[in-house]
Amino acid sequence: MGSIRATGLSRFRKPAYVGENRCTPCTVLNSAIALGLVTVTAFVSRWGAIVVGVIAFGAIWLRGYLIPGTPTVTHRYFPPWLLSWFGKSPPEFEGSFFDVDAFLCRVGVLESGDGDLAVAPSFETRLAQVAAEIDDSASVDGAGALFDVNPDRVTFDGNGPVWTVFVDDHSVGRWESRVAFVIDLAADELLASWTDEWAHLSLPERNQSFAAIRVCLDNCPVCGGVIELGTELVESCCRDYHVITASCTGCVARLFEINARSVPDAI
Repeated sequence: MGSIRATGLSRFRKPAYVGENRCTPCTVLNSAIALGLVTVTAFVSRWGAIVVGVIAFGAIWLRGYLIPGTPTVTHRYFPPWLLSWFGKSPPEFEGSFFDVDAFLCRVGVLESGDGDLAVAPSFETRLAQVAAEIDDSASVDGAGALFDVNPDRVTFDGNGPVWTVFVDDHSVGRWESRVAFVIDLAADELLASWTDEWAHLSLPERNQSFAAIRVCLDNCPVCGGVIELGTELVESCCRDYHVITASCTGCVARLFEINARSVPDAI
């Protein structure tokens, strides 16, 4: 099992607002406030301004914001046109000419049933077997194979709302949960021997295949629990938007999530 990245400052961090989740509008607003505090303090004491600066900018670095309630402020009072300057439009699905459903049906991974696509029983059985082996001991080796690197360079971070994989301390991928990550590793290993076509797919095409498999599963390959589809309102610091989710009722892991706006007539 890979090591979980942690530091002595971890308990002060707010994973939902820092790193790849850092919100640019919130950071800009709080940095301006911090700079104002430093400027005012400097009129009284140069050393005091240094102390205030270290504390203020340290808080922004660790927590994503300085003033409590900043996410609510930017969400409520920043107009859409201003948010768009910072790239804060709701996440959209990036289309592709790759027909993932057709590919997975052709190779016998998915099959039609009652008008919907479902994972073929034979593939689902093997997927659960491979997932059990990976979940038990081989997630680092599987990640090394997935990213084509030495497993010793791989670490994981599961402290936040998502499961993040690092290679040499650089983030290379994020999953909805550790369970979703294990399922993708199992699918990658299984598909390599399931069809010769897998070796010729690009990484984006493989990622689409992983997502399609997870959303079509009836049962969790890791714990065997029933998977339920649903919708959920996600409240980010600057936007609210609905997502379509697939979650396991057994281990309560999120297996799939996509912006509902990407799916016609989803809501």
